[in-house]
Amino acid sequence: WFRDYSSFDTVPQPGSTSRLDPIREVILNSMVYRNLGTAESIVGNFATNQNAARSGTTVDSGIRWFELRKVGSGNWTLHQEGTFSPGDSSTHHLIGAIATDKMGNIGMSYNVAKTSSPTVFATLRRTGRLATDTLGVMTQGETDIATGSAVETSGRWGDYHQTVVDPSDDCTFWTVGMYRPSGSWNTRISDFKFSNCSGGGTTTYTVSGTVTTSTGVGISGVTVSAGSNSTTTNSSGAYTISNLAAGSYTISPSASGYTFSPTTRSVTISSANVTGQNFTGTAVPVNNALSNGVPVNSSVSSTTANSDFTEFTVAVPSGASNLNIATTGASGDIDLYVRFGSSPGTGTGQYDCRPYTGSGNESCPFATPSVGTYYVRVYGYATGTQTFTITASWTTGGKGGTTFFENTSNFTINDNSDIYSPITVSGVSGNAPSDLEVAVNIVHTYIGDLQVYLIAPDGSSYTLHNRSGGGTDNINQTYTVNASSETANGTWQLRVRDRASGDTGYLDAWSLQF
Repeated sequence: WFRDYSSFDTVPQPGSTSRLDPIREVILNSMVYRNLGTAESIVGNFATNQNAARSGTTVDSGIRWFELRKVGSGNWTLHQEGTFSPGDSSTHHLIGAIATDKMGNIGMSYNVAKTSSPTVFATLRRTGRLATDTLGVMTQGETDIATGSAVETSGRWGDYHQTVVDPSDDCTFWTVGMYRPSGSWNTRISDFKFSNCSGGGTTTYTVSGTVTTSTGVGISGVTVSAGSNSTTTNSSGAYTISNLAAGSYTISPSASGYTFSPTTRSVTISSANVTGQNFTGTAVPVNNALSNGVPVNSSVSSTTANSDFTEFTVAVPSGASNLNIATTGASGDIDLYVRFGSSPGTGTGQYDCRPYTGSGNESCPFATPSVGTYYVRVYGYATGTQTFTITASWTTGGKGGTTFFENTSNFTINDNSDIYSPITVSGVSGNAPSDLEVAVNIVHTYIGDLQVYLIAPDGSSYTLHNRSGGGTDNINQTYTVNASSETANGTWQLRVRDRASGDTGYLDAWSLQF
């Protein structure tokens, strides 16, 4: 929106052509969660241009703020919203930071710049509303925290602005933000609270324990509930349920594929945290064994994202190569997790492959799989029942009549650099096939930095990966390339380009199957 979408620096300052960046691309700050007892609440804000044209050089900067609420087991809904920008169109409000106290009052700090008389240089202010006020309105007026007196020429502004509530009383708002006195920008920290909020914070407690097998091995990913509050066990099987008021609760563990003993525990919280609420989980035997190349129709039913899964096993024989485990035809968003030797989980380090495609069609390729059992879980990310087809396939005995070449040497991928890994092909007659399989295993954080190309012996280039995937880590995928115009024999290369700073990695292995 600001200035024909052509500049980050868009908010005018008095007596100058220099403008400030309102950081309009994202929701400002982390959204703030609070359990108000009768409802759960999330507040946030972002920059908006009130100029209806949404283009041109006319800017009327304001702060769009909102509150979402969730009552009991219901869905999150929009509770209230509003645009805060009092004054005329030359008064600009930007860089908001928002929070909620224990009463449900909302406090917000922000910057102001005004180009008409009386002018205002980049100044730090605050406002707010009481929980009992009319929805969608900041009713508490504006108060200066730190007054500006000069023009900021750098444009970059307000990156570290934040407002939080002091946990010691759950009433006091603390805010930190920038303003522009003479000389250079400064940061000011200040506090405020509303008169209807007093006393210490509401006392809450925790219930903790472990969920393990009969031999004491922790079971991760188990949902443990106490009333409307819940959490999941970590990699050691430990859990802590927080924000529990004094009272009686039934503690219940749940995870697809397990039964638990005891099924529930009853606890009463009076004046202290409760510990030692332990459970033993027993895995339900898995009979979903996948055979080579045989598709299996199945389903998964989740009440919340990834709350349910269906598990499969794949027994990989000696001499197998190019194992590929894939889901297709899914009715909704499902997530594929694969791990060798034991059941995978959704936590970091609990799986060997997780494609992150955001759809129901996912695959996990392994060019040189280990001999033994791979465990596969298909989680329902979308709620409700999702149907899908899963297939595990691999080649044995000379790669099933095809010809296989690979390079397992590691190549370091540095920032803003290229690497080339060669494979020399010989003994293959004629041209490459129209379905040349290129299996790639790259270990690299943030694969949105990467471009990956297959280079044929004559120098022709085929794009395999072009900076997609964003912040996802690692590429472990088999690509199919129509290389029928290329002579099969000769030196093929995998070219990997890192196009940004900050994340590095290495090419672990790649292969060609003709």
